[in-house]
This record gives sequence, structure tokens and C-alpha cells, in this order.
Amino acid sequence: MTVAIMSDNIDAVRRIIQESENQERLLDTLSPVQRTVAEEALRVEE
Repeated sequence: MTVAIMSDNIDAVRRIIQESENQERLLDTLSPVQRTVAEEALRVEE
């Protein structure tokens, strides 16, 4: 369910991470599941 909710907001997640001045530090603050989703969001764009 969390992944489904996150997938609805994948563009927002990607934009927030990309606009962050320190992406790695931002990713470090996420839970393991959130980090996996965020990293996948970044990969999808490539």
C-alpha cells in the first residue's frame, strides 16, 4: 500500500530529491522502504 501511495506521487518525490542541495543527506533521512522508492524514482527518470 505504501508503494502504491508513493507511486502516485513519484514525480513529486523525484522533484524534491532533485531540488535538494544534498541528495545523499536527504536519502539518509528516509526509512529503508522510502529510500528504495526514492532511488527507484530517480532511476525511472534516467
